[in-house]
Amino acid sequence: MTLGQKIRAARLEQRLTQEQLAGRDFTKSYISEIERDNRTPRLTTLKILARRLGRPLSYFLDGATEDREAEALLMVGLAHFHAGALAEAEAWFNHAVDAAADGDELLQARIELALANVEQRLGHDLRAWRRVERVLRVLTHGGERQALIRAHACLGRSKLAAGDPASAAWTFEAALQLLPDAEADPSEAAALHCQLGIAREQAGQTAEAAQAFQKALEIAEAFADSQRAGAWHVTQAAGAATDGRFEAAIAEAGQAIAVYDAFDHQQRLAESHWRLGDLEARAERWTEAQRHYSMSIAAYGAAGHVRGAAQTLGRFVEALRGQVPPEAARAIGETALALLPTDGGAPGVADDDRASRLWLRGTIQRILGRLDEARVSLTESLRLFESLRRLETAKAVRRALAFLAVESNDLVAAREYLSVLWESPERYRAPAAP
Repeated sequence: MTLGQKIRAARLEQRLTQEQLAGRDFTKSYISEIERDNRTPRLTTLKILARRLGRPLSYFLDGATEDREAEALLMVGLAHFHAGALAEAEAWFNHAVDAAADGDELLQARIELALANVEQRLGHDLRAWRRVERVLRVLTHGGERQALIRAHACLGRSKLAAGDPASAAWTFEAALQLLPDAEADPSEAAALHCQLGIAREQAGQTAEAAQAFQKALEIAEAFADSQRAGAWHVTQAAGAATDGRFEAAIAEAGQAIAVYDAFDHQQRLAESHWRLGDLEARAERWTEAQRHYSMSIAAYGAAGHVRGAAQTLGRFVEALRGQVPPEAARAIGETALALLPTDGGAPGVADDDRASRLWLRGTIQRILGRLDEARVSLTESLRLFESLRRLETAKAVRRALAFLAVESNDLVAAREYLSVLWESPERYRAPAAP
């Protein structure tokens, strides 16, 4: 028997017309559509109909859609909250409260927690404190670890605002204890360590504050790279799917896609600006070139793409060399070097990426006149590219080393670099297909 047939049979058994069953909440035509299985009622609707038909909800559950209205309203509100639109967020959360009135107690607690965060952001700390304390029991018994962590964080911030840093520090530490490790939620972990540092500092515990801030920095830096953050969400999604936690898998995969989409957009924006900068520089329109290069650096920075920002700075120096004061060009080059990882040898960095970083580092060092440092960077880059059989790129690096040798007045070394290109072109020819 279908859901519609069950509702029709129960209605006839109760001797109710479709209009009587509809009451003030629904229309006769809507009840007719349900009974003919043309419409599937939401869970909240089914609860009302079950009460009127004198049957337990479980009798009708087969075929009913899961009621996600309150969850959807909560998520839209959270999106507004993270965007800083507090009035809009509060309105959506209040709609979610109404939609969840007869629903899951845990969902209601999560909505209350969201409202507490809005109140706190608006400066109503005591109100937020009381609201959080009302939902802590539900979150604890329901095993809502992530929501419980956020509740403790909200409570800790309220205690800080109330002038009780010692109690706030204890609350932040309790939240950190709920995290299995920083990898479980790096964003939350970094925020909690930072807030713990503020509490320690306000309590006069300077050394402990410094330790907390340093820990926050270590966690945040590890996930500053958008590619790494996206890869983390992909790993979490895969693990959740393997464990059968499909809702979590969907959420984590969505996060990964959002991160990668934002990263790709910033990449396209950054590349468009630096290419326009190149065109303006070739036309000797230096003001426009500088504007586009600066916009490119900012876009790369927003994407957490350090190497792209450093590369643009390097092109900036090259394009404007002789057009800006030497001190300005040097400052720009120094900034590029500071953005670029020093040796490229950090764990997990692929040889291809390390070789590219060293090539760029050597190029900038050469522009700045640091010829010995440039030689070291470019030589290691050449070694890596040749071991990877990136032969065309290796040829370009070898040329750069030859020019560097000429600039250093080392004609013997320059001849050696060039002789490989002139006398052994087969070394730079890709092997024939088997």
